[in-house]
Amino acid sequence: MAFLEKFAPDEREMLVSLPYRAGIWVGNSDGGPLPDAADSETAALERVIQQLSRGAFKSAFAHEVMAEMISRRKDWPEWAKNAADVPALCEKAVALVGAKLGAHDLDGYRSNIMSIAVAVAKAFREFDYTESPVVRVWTYIKLSLDQAIGLFTGERFSNDDILNISYAEDMSLATLAKALGIDSELPAK
Repeated sequence: MAFLEKFAPDEREMLVSLPYRAGIWVGNSDGGPLPDAADSETAALERVIQQLSRGAFKSAFAHEVMAEMISRRKDWPEWAKNAADVPALCEKAVALVGAKLGAHDLDGYRSNIMSIAVAVAKAFREFDYTESPVVRVWTYIKLSLDQAIGLFTGERFSNDDILNISYAEDMSLATLAKALGIDSELPAK
């Protein structure tokens, strides 16, 4: 815990729990998902945490936070109960990490939080094929427009990504990115 030792116990608690809580916050952002959506999003949260913990990290600090978060898996249910204040905590965490560690460590920490949040948002197909024909047609028109605009702007989005992320989740991801001080586009999965 070389990096985490630089922080007070309450600061450490916030920094270690925040990536998990951000995933919960994004998953709950669309007003109480269906039970199978909640299960899928929670399972995605656990999967992405496991995957990120085995991969390469942008910083040693990000690795240390993930390792500590995994070692405290028993605390996840309690952390999930306190996810409403995630944007404010992100702002606080960014200021704290920025003051005590370098920009490299801050970027790695922010990247992990966004990777977790995006994976949770993509976990469940939000588009309902039982919607009225008008809603379905309008959705496909919007998808076609997004693809056409993407040809001119160089941005490419998969239809699956667009259909999987609800408007509320998309807004939550934007709020999270802003709170983390991320001005660029969300990381690709």
